[in-house]
Amino acid sequence: PYSVEGSRCIIGASIGVAIAPFDGQSSEDLVRNADLALYAAKGNGRGRFRFYSSDLHQSAEDRRALEEDLRDALARGQMELTYQPVVNAKSNMVTGVEALLRWNHPERGLVGPDEFIPVAERSGLIVPIGYWVIEQACKRLQESAEMGFPGLVFAVNLSFRQFHDRNAQRCLRELNQLGISFALDDFGTGFSSLSNLQHLPISLVKIDKSFVQELGNSADAEHIIRAIISLAHSLQISVVAEGVETEGQLEFLRQQHCDEIQGYYYARPMPWADLVQFLNKRGQAACLQQ
Repeated sequence: PYSVEGSRCIIGASIGVAIAPFDGQSSEDLVRNADLALYAAKGNGRGRFRFYSSDLHQSAEDRRALEEDLRDALARGQMELTYQPVVNAKSNMVTGVEALLRWNHPERGLVGPDEFIPVAERSGLIVPIGYWVIEQACKRLQESAEMGFPGLVFAVNLSFRQFHDRNAQRCLRELNQLGISFALDDFGTGFSSLSNLQHLPISLVKIDKSFVQELGNSADAEHIIRAIISLAHSLQISVVAEGVETEGQLEFLRQQHCDEIQGYYYARPMPWADLVQFLNKRGQAACLQQ
């Protein structure tokens, strides 16, 4: 630890390495290639190191090309939303949908969010893309109310980059007062930490699908899911399990009093027209059951 003006700081490092003369003949080439290696090291997590290799250069070129195409994707109408239903575990009724972003690239085909979202984050394009997603979801929300589904909740995924205010907590709380609720996605992994439950106006957590898909195969996954549901409910926070695909997974989650279910067991993400048909069929089935 280092002491900086009376504060105790623990400092780590990520390192990119380029070696002369193999990785460059000039200082400029060496620094550029070391920077590419550093970028790759950071991509694998904190406190890593990476030696430069020629494939890193190609990866950087691919990222730049993808970023250039992404800048024009909205204007060219290549972005679209698909919608995956969220079902109440007790009533079996559709309570909401998650709007999921897809990019139909004219040459690459369907580009997955795991590939283009990190590019959008780094470039700042996530902000205009996020606004477009919100606008589209709000339009569909209004349409769904006019079609006879006034209680349907629409969820969109947002980046913290979306909130321009440097104090993101204040921004979230002000939006919360307007009636917008916030969920913590992929709970139990990555940046989805317990501290967020304490400091942010979270009303819902989503159990990461990696835990759900291990149900029946891993006792640890069962214990983790029980703990997440118990913790959330003790804080008056609802729980959604995503990635549910089997009857066995569904039954376990119901036994643990999970509030809502999302996954292929009920439906895959679908275009808006297909979602409308899905909702109408589910509504008719509910009427017949009553």
